[in-house]
Formats: sequence, C-alpha cells, structure tokens
Amino acid sequence: EQKEIQNALDDYIGRADKTAKRYVLKYPKSGDYRSAFILRDFDGDGEEEAIAFYRKKDDTSKTHVNLLRKKEGVWSSVRDMEGYGNDIDRVAFGDIDGDGYEEMLMGWSMYSRDRRLEMYSLKSDTLAKRDIGVYTHLVVGNITASGHDDILMINVASGQNTVSASLKAVRGDELTDLGTVRMDGDIQQFGSHHIGKLADTVNGVYIDCFKAAGTMLTELIYWNGSQLINPLYEVASN
Repeated sequence: EQKEIQNALDDYIGRADKTAKRYVLKYPKSGDYRSAFILRDFDGDGEEEAIAFYRKKDDTSKTHVNLLRKKEGVWSSVRDMEGYGNDIDRVAFGDIDGDGYEEMLMGWSMYSRDRRLEMYSLKSDTLAKRDIGVYTHLVVGNITASGHDDILMINVASGQNTVSASLKAVRGDELTDLGTVRMDGDIQQFGSHHIGKLADTVNGVYIDCFKAAGTMLTELIYWNGSQLINPLYEVASN
C-alpha cells in the first residue's frame, strides 16, 4: 500500500513540475513516527489519509508536506505545502483545539539545538498551518486534564543556565500561553517523558533530563487548574 502512495507522489511531482521528477523522501529523526509516509484518519470519516514528506533534489532548503487521499481504491495527492525547513525533528499528533479531530505537530530542525514547531489541521482537502514557536524538547498530551491535548515546550537558553517549560493550548481559535516554569539550570539534553495522573483532576509530566558528567534527573511539571508548577525547582540554587 505504501508503494501505491509513492506512485501517487511520483505522479504529483511529475505533474506539478516537469523538471523535478526526482526527489528524496524525508524521515523524522526522533519521536514515535519515523516513516516518510504516515497513515492517519485526520477527519474522523473512518478512512485513513496519508502524509508524505519529501524534498526535491534540486531544492535542498525545503521539505514538502504532501496530503494524499484514497478515492475509489486509488491514491492521489490533494494538497502540497512547503514546511519550515529541510530536516524534520519529530512528528506528533493530538486534538489540540478540542474539536474531536487530531492535528499534526511537526518540529523542524534548525542550525542550533532548537527546533521550530508548526501545527497542521486538515479542513476538507486543505492543510491549515500555524506557527507555534521554538522548542528544545516537546511534550504533547492531555496535560491540563481538560479532555483534549496541550503542548509543553521546553527551552534551554545556551550559556545562560536557564531552562524553562511553557504550556500552550488552543482555546477557541486562539493559541494561549497558560504559564511558564523554570527547571534545573544545568540540564543539557532530554530523554523520555511520561504523562501520569497525580490526582483525579491533575496530570503530571515526568521528564528525564541529562546534566553534565553523565548525571540524570527527573523533573515533574503539572497544571493545578490555574497555574503551571514545578515543585522540585529551587530558586536559590537554580
């Protein structure tokens, strides 16, 4: 079936630009989704759509995001968009705006260890794109226990010993910053994370972090209903 999707992508690139029939498939470097083709039911109609990531060989600056649908047993491309950059850091999914349908979140690699996050929503055969911001590590899930998903973006300010986590949510059509907390200032990299229940209406995010000389620690961040809290952070020692 993925060969059928690739054939449809071949047809699209040949129709859209006769001089660029050759391309390179692009693969996310981290996260749960590592394929150049992702099958997902975005609009809840019971049929999976396909998202393909590729770069034209004569254009090394942009990776394309291509939406394909299967109609009457035949795959075809219905939408193609340029992404933020060339390399994909990760892809995640979540119902961010609470409409019952998933959005696709794509992190794009930058020249530093920071990444740029974009959110794609499927409306009919159109992919609507929204810029979310810059992150070093990303968590997507039901953090506020609201019944739909939120975005936790962790940033490391290089050379400043400042690490912070910001919680973002979509309320209506607006992207809202719910709060920011500081984390251990000596964190350099991140491992895995897990969202777990702390109380009936409170979910916590456990994040494994790496400091210098092989030292690890686990941070805990949660939303208490009105603010974002890191109970382990000590201001005096950062």
